[in-house]
Amino acid sequence: MRDPNRVHVIERPARPTPPSRSYDRKRTLEKASRAQQRGKRKKAIELYRKVLADEPENIELHRRLGPLLAKTRKREEALHHFGQAVQGLAKRGFPDKAVGLCREAVTFYPTEVVIWEAISDLQLERKRRVEALNALLEGRAKMRGRRLRGNAIRLLKRACVISPDEVDPQIDLARLLARSRQRTEACRILDRLAGTTRGRDRRRALGARLCISPTPIGLLRWVGALFTSSSPSPRRTPRSS
Repeated sequence: MRDPNRVHVIERPARPTPPSRSYDRKRTLEKASRAQQRGKRKKAIELYRKVLADEPENIELHRRLGPLLAKTRKREEALHHFGQAVQGLAKRGFPDKAVGLCREAVTFYPTEVVIWEAISDLQLERKRRVEALNALLEGRAKMRGRRLRGNAIRLLKRACVISPDEVDPQIDLARLLARSRQRTEACRILDRLAGTTRGRDRRRALGARLCISPTPIGLLRWVGALFTSSSPSPRRTPRSS
């Protein structure tokens, strides 16, 4: 059963129409490559587009156009071509190359949440849960400031689904939710965390809960945790499956 929350980079490309070339394909690609090497990006883009019109599923052309368009500040079109290339590589059984291309894309668009989710999805498909989690947390680290808080919350929620035993993402998520006026959900996360952890992790959860909702009972719970005789439980880390 497929995960309903899984993010797909773009929709499946339409089936290609039969070529109707009125040009020399090989020569056009050579001219495009030379223009790219000489820094003539607009000329290279024009020539690659010409060939792509006849070959809409050509992964290599999409891969070349993505960075060129990004460098000419055509964000939406660049993301489209990156997405087409990533999807094509994954579909043909090259997930490592697909991840590598996503990594190239985030050098241009480090706050584009969909790319980080795509990296995570590709890692999950290879049953690499640790790498999938780390991709989401790496992306979250790029989401700073109020404007990107929603993106950070989105990535952290996915991280908590992948690895529900990790403490840091849950505390981080609760704090961001509280800042976004979702205090009830934030407290619910921290209450559950305080009930399933011991030692230092429990004290951290209770401390975060007290900061979000300072109450006398919350203060007593936190102080009690400070003086508990229980030794800290070892931090649990997700295992690769």
